[in-house]
Amino acid sequence: MSKSEKRFKVYRIAILIILNLCRKEKSDKIQKIIEENVDIDPKDYSRTESDTDTIWKNEVRWERQNMVNEGLLKSDSHRGEWEITDKGRKYLQNYIQNKDKS
Repeated sequence: MSKSEKRFKVYRIAILIILNLCRKEKSDKIQKIIEENVDIDPKDYSRTESDTDTIWKNEVRWERQNMVNEGLLKSDSHRGEWEITDKGRKYLQNYIQNKDKS
C-alpha cells in the first residue's frame, strides 16, 4: 500500500469513527477533529495546485466522496453535513474486528 493509500485509509477510518459516535456532523467539525487527532505530515499543510485548500483537507473530502460512492456515507445529507449509513457502520465494525485479530 502506498503512502497516499495509507493516508486515505486513515482518513476513512477516522471519518467513520467520528460519525459512528455522533451519526452526522458538519464537515468543518470532522476536519477539525481529524486535524487534532491524526498525525498529519507537515507537507500536507501546503496548498493544493488550485490553491483553494490544504492537501490533507482536499484528501479528506475526496475520501468522503469515495465513501458516498461506496454507500458508506449518505449521499442525500444536507450540504456541509456528513452522515454514516448502516453499511458504513458495518464496514467500521468489520475493520475493528479484523484489526483486533492482527
